[in-house]
Order: sequence, then C-alpha cells, then structure tokens
Amino acid sequence: AYFNKLKNQLLLVRAFSSLAAEFPEWTLVLYGNSQNAYGDKCVRAAGGLADSGRIRFLPFTDDLPSAYARASIMAFPSTLEGFPLAVIEGMKFAVPPVLVDELPGARDMVDDGVNGIVSRNDVAAYADTLRSLMRDEEIRCRLGANASRICAERYGKSRIIGQWDAVIQRLAGRKL
Repeated sequence: AYFNKLKNQLLLVRAFSSLAAEFPEWTLVLYGNSQNAYGDKCVRAAGGLADSGRIRFLPFTDDLPSAYARASIMAFPSTLEGFPLAVIEGMKFAVPPVLVDELPGARDMVDDGVNGIVSRNDVAAYADTLRSLMRDEEIRCRLGANASRICAERYGKSRIIGQWDAVIQRLAGRKL
C-alpha cells in the first residue's frame, strides 16, 4: 500500500515496536511505497528495529503466494478503504486479518474471533490484539483456516458470478 495517514501504518509500527522485546523471533514486514513524508515518519518510528531488520519496509510485490506463505498475521490497520482486496487475499491464503474498528465494513468482512480480529484503533489495543495472536499458534491456525473457508464461501468466483448473474437477470426483466 501507499504509506499515508488513512492506511494507518504508523499504528502498526508503534504497536509492533511495543511488542518487539517480548517477541524477539518476530519480524514486521510492510509492503508498499514508503517514499513520502508519512513513510519517513513510519521509518523514524521504527528506529533501531528497522536498522536491525526486525521491521522491514519493502516495495510492492506481485508474488503474493510467497509473501503470504511467510506471514502469520495480516495486520491491516487502515481506516478507509472501499473494499480492501489485501484482506481478502490474506484470508484466501489462511492468514488471519487484524483490522481496526474504524474501517468501514470491517465487521462485514471479519467475524471478530472467528476468521480474524477487529481491534480498537489505538496503539495499546492493537498491540494487545497482536500479542494474543503472536502468543498462540493454535488460535492463528484456527482463525486462518476459518478465514480461508469464509473467504471461499463469501468471495469465491462461483458465488460472485452467481450474484452478478442475479443482478443482470433482475435488471434485464425491467423495462427501461
């Protein structure tokens, strides 16, 4: 993603930074264009964790299978999206999402505690949510499996084509 205030990457950097000492084996990887003032603010907030490679700022990637295969959690702190495809992609690859409650539609995409978690949009709350998932692989696996299943049910190709077909059929029956 393009780094900006609405994408809210700074929340994630600060939350992870508060957990880094507790979870020395974990790394935060952020993909996107961080070459702007907000991205610079995120890099500065990462400080020594960026210098040591614990927080990594990488460019966009087209290799989604590899990126998601290395991921354990899909942290998505954005506060404004039309329809966040990245969340759907993570769910498809069984990576449980962590959204913020200010994201319109967050609770439409994520059944809190079933296929991901919806957190409050503040550093302490987001860090607590991440901590609970970082501590418990079983919960991550359960949420990830549910995310993949629910993603296929709600957003699978046959379901979407069927919905479009119903709309077209309904419109075709109307006189314009």
